[in-house]
Amino acid sequence: MASGNYAVTISVSVTAPAKYTLLSDFEGSDPGFSAQNATLSLNDTQVRYGSQSLQVAYQNDAKLTASRTLTQADRYVSLWVYGDGSGSILSAAFSYEDAPPSPNPWPP
Repeated sequence: MASGNYAVTISVSVTAPAKYTLLSDFEGSDPGFSAQNATLSLNDTQVRYGSQSLQVAYQNDAKLTASRTLTQADRYVSLWVYGDGSGSILSAAFSYEDAPPSPNPWPP
């Protein structure tokens, strides 16, 4: 039986399924949102994936707006939120270009 230390290198290819549409990765210099009663900045301290995240310094009734094109195959929206412990509630409303916002904002 052989003894000692061995190193093994295995090549692994990882790709995201094509059925997902990336809405924003917050990489670069443009956060991709407009804000009302809030200040937006790109942050490299609190990051889940990639090298930057969107940081929002907000006041009561802050509103972020972004226009994105989705297909019928896009059935889910996923968010990662790092809260500040203030107890403020995050909600989201989605609408079609030619329709009013959903009457059921998230979270339910």
